[in-house]
Amino acid sequence: MTHYIEHLSFGRDYPGIVNPLDGTDVAAQQASTMFQRFVKAVPRVYMKVDGEVVGTKPFSVTRHEKIANGLLGDQGLPGVFVLYELLPMVVKLTEKHRHFALNTCEDSPPQGDQGVPEP
Repeated sequence: MTHYIEHLSFGRDYPGIVNPLDGTDVAAQQASTMFQRFVKAVPRVYMKVDGEVVGTKPFSVTRHEKIANGLLGDQGLPGVFVLYELLPMVVKLTEKHRHFALNTCEDSPPQGDQGVPEP
């Protein structure tokens, strides 16, 4: 059994988001393999500096696979299973631009004075 996951996401993408299952390409080494993907998603609100609000749910994945042929007392069916849990909390990210002032000072003597003391 083989499988390919081109893209999996929960909500819209925003800058810096990583979808850990994107591009997953797996080939089973033995027949009757059970692939399990345990996904934990955290609701996230991303507030852009222009006022646009993007709701998304980035997630983490735990991968597990086993032979499910039933001959050795193993439970389960061969296949690809994605089990997901939506965590009961919300993370809010706010994009901000910071302004700063830069003060410079010159390290040279005032005009007319060469910094040499008179005798």
